[in-house]
Amino acid sequence: GMVGRLGERKVLALSVLCLPLAVALIPLAASVSQAAVFLIITSSVLYNALMVSYNATVYGLLARFTPEELMGRQQGFRLVFTMGPVPVLGIVGGFLGDRLGLQAAMWIWVGITACAALPLVAVLNKSSRESEPAND
Repeated sequence: GMVGRLGERKVLALSVLCLPLAVALIPLAASVSQAAVFLIITSSVLYNALMVSYNATVYGLLARFTPEELMGRQQGFRLVFTMGPVPVLGIVGGFLGDRLGLQAAMWIWVGITACAALPLVAVLNKSSRESEPAND
């Protein structure tokens, strides 16, 4: 699979870094009416593929490093942390769409998605520097 060819770090990084591009296709579709359906379908397929590759890689890492007796707690925390804000943010997104317009609210989603990648990029950079041989 992809993890075998690229490694876990690269799959995680590609998944997270490409996600804002997948999201950006939706507000971009409003500007390109001839290709709007194509852009929205492409966004949906790409977004879902990236989420599957990210989640499969993360679940593998978590299973490897989490003691078996803590897996239930770890999964419960992860689901609350990742899915808990969804209803509240859905309401906020609806409010922003009503106040600023749908396209502006969608571009804000793109920005939030890009910002969400920053912690993972920082962790990946730190761990790759730690694994480099020292230049003495």
